[in-house]
Amino acid sequence: MECPWCTMPDNKHEAGCPYDHDDKGRPNKLIECLALFMNFVQLQTDVAQWSARNFPDKKPHQPLLGLAEEVGELSHAHLKAEQGIRGTPAEHQAAKEDAVGDIAIYLADYCTHNGIDLQHTVEAVWGKVKQRDWRANKQNGEKHE
Repeated sequence: MECPWCTMPDNKHEAGCPYDHDDKGRPNKLIECLALFMNFVQLQTDVAQWSARNFPDKKPHQPLLGLAEEVGELSHAHLKAEQGIRGTPAEHQAAKEDAVGDIAIYLADYCTHNGIDLQHTVEAVWGKVKQRDWRANKQNGEKHE
C-alpha cells in the first residue's frame, strides 16, 4: 500500500510523513489519510460556491490572471527574503504562505470555470510524475527496469 502523503510503498516512509503507519506500512488512521485526498475536492467545491456568489459574471480565464499575480507575489516574497531586505524573515514567510494559499484558491477557481476536476487531475499527473527518475535518466526521467 502506498502512503498518500509521501507516496512511499510499504514501511519506507520519508522523514516528515505525518501519518502513523503499522509495521507493514499501512496507515493506522485511514480516515486521516483519506482526508488529504478530500481536501482538493472540498476546496474546489467551497471556492466555486464563494466565487459564484461574489463574482457571478466572471469569465473562465479570469482566475488565471489572479493566479499569475499571486505567483508574482510569491516570487517577490522569496526574492526579498533571499536578499534579506524589505522585511523580517517572519514577514517574508507569512507573505510566501499567503501567496501559496491564494494560488491554491485561484487554481481551484480556474479549474471549476474550465471544467477541470482538480483532484482527479492532480492524482493523474502525480501518478505519472512520481514514476520519473531524473537521476537515473537525465534525458527524459524514464525509469529503466
